Amino acid sequence: MNEEWLPELGKWAMIDTDMDGNYASDLDGTPLSLREIREHYISGEKIQYHPRFKKATTKVNEHYSYMAKNTYWFDCWENLSYFQEDWPNRQHEIGRKIYLVPSGFKGYEIQEGTIVTTDAEAFWAAPVKAVL
Repeated sequence: MNEEWLPELGKWAMIDTDMDGNYASDLDGTPLSLREIREHYISGEKIQYHPRFKKATTKVNEHYSYMAKNTYWFDCWENLSYFQEDWPNRQHEIGRKIYLVPSGFKGYEIQEGTIVTTDAEAFWAAPVKAVL
């Protein structure tokens, strides 16, 4: 999944390049970000999935279930740097991951030092600018 900035709307929107380019919107047709998609699933609000390519038209219902699974929890790096995704290159410090999980979620083995939160506001907050 990817997010794209939509300057005309002043917001992020999810584009799922792994599922034939589907994107999600609310019932008014406004594209949704990953955060908004997750919030819609939690609240029970309706989501519309739109195929961007002709071959995707038969996969919209399948995509709804797929996205419910993929927005259950998120992870991101506390700080970005080189080598974080390069598992064979572990001689470099890669930093901590932050997980956003539902309240009461205990389903995965979390590595020591990992931050786990149920606070969506903190997880999705804009990064703090470093002082050099």
